[in-house]
Amino acid sequence: MTALDDSARRAAEQALARSHEELQRLHASLDRRLEDERATLARELHDELGASLTTMKTLVFLAASGRREVALVLQEIGAGIDDMSEATTRIVNGLRPPVLDHFGLVAALDWYVREFTTRTGLRCTATLPDDDPVLPADTALALSRAAQECLTNAQRHARARRIDVELRFDGNRLTLRITDDGIGCEPAALDSSERCGLRGLRERLRTIGATLNLDSAPGRGLRALIVAPAARLADAA
Repeated sequence: MTALDDSARRAAEQALARSHEELQRLHASLDRRLEDERATLARELHDELGASLTTMKTLVFLAASGRREVALVLQEIGAGIDDMSEATTRIVNGLRPPVLDHFGLVAALDWYVREFTTRTGLRCTATLPDDDPVLPADTALALSRAAQECLTNAQRHARARRIDVELRFDGNRLTLRITDDGIGCEPAALDSSERCGLRGLRERLRTIGATLNLDSAPGRGLRALIVAPAARLADAA
C-alpha cells in the first residue's frame, strides 16, 4: 500500500467517524425535542383539562351536598365544558391540524399563522397563493411542520417582533420562506443544541426531497428558505 493510499484510507475513516458522531448528536437532539414536546403536551393536559375536570367534580360535590344550587352548578359546569372543548381543539390542532388533511397546505398555514399571532401576540403575516397546490400527503405535512418549527424558533430564541411567512408555487416548484426580525446569530450557531429543532427539520425535509437554506447574522434576523423540487410535487399529480 502506498503512502497516498494510506492517507486516503485514514481520511475516509476520519470522515466516517465525524459522520457517525454527527448522526449521534442529531439523534440525541431529536430525542430531546420529542421529550420536550411530550412534556409540553402533558403539562397542557394537566393544567387545562385536568384542572377543569377537578373543578367540575368539586361543583358536583357541592350540588349533591346542598351547598350550592343545582342550576348554578350546571351553568358553571357548562362553561367548564366549553373551556375544555376549546383546549382540546387547540391541543389537537397543535399536534396535527385537521385543516391540513381536509383543506390543504395553504389553509393550514393560514390557520397556524392566525393562531400563532393570537397566542403569542407577535406580528405574523402570511402571503399565500389563492389556489392550493396538489401535494403528496407527506410533503404537505413536512412543510406544515417546517413553518411551525420556524415560528416556534423565532418565538423562543430570536426575540422577534415580526415574522413573515410566504408560500409560492410556480409550475411544479414550491418555495416556503419564513423570515423574522429577531436578534439573529452567527451562521455556525444555527446547528447548535439550542436550535436542535432546525437541525432535525433539515433531515425531515431531506426525506421528501426538499432543501432547507438558513441565512442569519447577528442583528439581522433569520431567513429560512425551503424548496420542494418539481419531481417530488409531480408525484401527487
